[in-house]
Amino acid sequence: MEDKTLPADVVRAYFDALNLGADVDELSAFYCRGAEPVQFPNQVFDPELERDPDNMLDAAIIGRKLVVARKYTILKVFEAGVDAVIVEAKWEGALALPIGELSEDDVIHAHFAAVFEFEGGKIAEQQNYDAFDPFLIAVRRGA
Repeated sequence: MEDKTLPADVVRAYFDALNLGADVDELSAFYCRGAEPVQFPNQVFDPELERDPDNMLDAAIIGRKLVVARKYTILKVFEAGVDAVIVEAKWEGALALPIGELSEDDVIHAHFAAVFEFEGGKIAEQQNYDAFDPFLIAVRRGA
């Protein structure tokens, strides 16, 4: 029997899993084999960093050690054809440890868009366009 779950519903379930603190195995279930996540350079991530499904999921686990109490809020979902979804969302998380001028438990924010392309009901490609709040930029630069 063919799964008739719509890509937009898969994306919503994916963000729900992120909010619930899903582990690598739970998150990888959303991706098809050979998926291509793309993290475009931004104020936090190294522009030379290449992503693949394994290291993107590993980065999510490392991020959990730096940021706790994360929350993703979907603002808009756009269906683009049959097999693509575009999401506008915001993210916030409390720091697990002090970074620069920020203290443990300070909350940082980002707004982002993500483009998801699907094959066989699973994510085949994910492109993230993140914009972090300016104070985080200053922390990264050592201000």
